Amino acid sequence: HHVDIALSQYTLSQCLRHQNKLAEAIKLITECLEIRKQSLPPLHPDVALAVGELGLCLMQAGRLEEAGGRFREVLEIQRQSLQEKHPNISVTLYNVALCLKERGKNREAEKLLHEAVDIRSFSLSKNHPHKISALTLWAECLINIGEYGAAEKALDDALHIINANELPKNHSQRSKAMLLLHRVNASKQPQSLHTASHEGQPAVG
Repeated sequence: HHVDIALSQYTLSQCLRHQNKLAEAIKLITECLEIRKQSLPPLHPDVALAVGELGLCLMQAGRLEEAGGRFREVLEIQRQSLQEKHPNISVTLYNVALCLKERGKNREAEKLLHEAVDIRSFSLSKNHPHKISALTLWAECLINIGEYGAAEKALDDALHIINANELPKNHSQRSKAMLLLHRVNASKQPQSLHTASHEGQPAVG
């Protein structure tokens, strides 16, 4: 009975999150998580799902440090209960890294994204579209810490997959990758920054 209630709370919390009713969603998923922790083993996948959903709600609410903590809880469960390169681990690594990146912790985020990219390379087909998001976020963190060469390689890989999947020119993932590639190219031409500033034009950052 309690498990059925928890499932209903989990499903409703997801719906509320998608409607951006985050206070209600957080309340429901917290209650769901309490029930699951009391009634299921600590490494049960349903516990991880509830913790992860709470993390998503908190992240959407801008509570990034709390969200990151929840995603790390999920990661701990997954590392103990799943194979080393299971694709679900890469999803959680991505979520932890996104919270870190948004808080300006690019070096920490980059390490996690490197692992996420490695897992997706191992577990997914060559041009699988799920690789794109990890590659582009990894590239963004690399740019933010000045690792432009590695960022360019990641973006080349992402654009290869984007082209292989024939994503349209106005697709958000293509636009994101091209914008980041522009930042990489701008880093190769420091003299252009001085020229742009001298002419009264905004410098490319």
